[in-house]
Amino acid sequence: MTGMDTVASTAGCRRSMNRCMPLLAKQPGPDGILPGILPSDESEEKDSYDRRFICVFCGATIASPRDLIEVDGAGIHDFANPDGVVFRIRCFSRADGCFPSGASTEAYTWFPGFSWRFAHCRGCGAQMGWRYESRASGFYGLILKHLAGGVA
Repeated sequence: MTGMDTVASTAGCRRSMNRCMPLLAKQPGPDGILPGILPSDESEEKDSYDRRFICVFCGATIASPRDLIEVDGAGIHDFANPDGVVFRIRCFSRADGCFPSGASTEAYTWFPGFSWRFAHCRGCGAQMGWRYESRASGFYGLILKHLAGGVA
């Protein structure tokens, strides 16, 4: 498996792994914007759109910088799953561009007291991270390398 095959399979991309190239591979235009991701409605300010977090696989808007939060004293966390795969995640109070899937579980949770489910991009279905829930609250932990734009 090549590095791209690994990224594509980890992302849960439903397309052929050879076609699941991140948008980051595209070259930005003269204004620094990736082609094909600006909204057709010109009434929206370009600056606010540029700062949104988007899916690197399809360009769908995932979350807003307004939704960045800290959990356990940090906004960015590095964790390894039971197979030893390391993930760097960023915490968001909401991620309207994601949908949770699978049964909620506390097995191998990275945040004690929280159960988790997978979080997928609404645009292409790629795994973006996880939805964490407790009785009192919930948040998204999204994989940074699957996001473009925003404020890291």
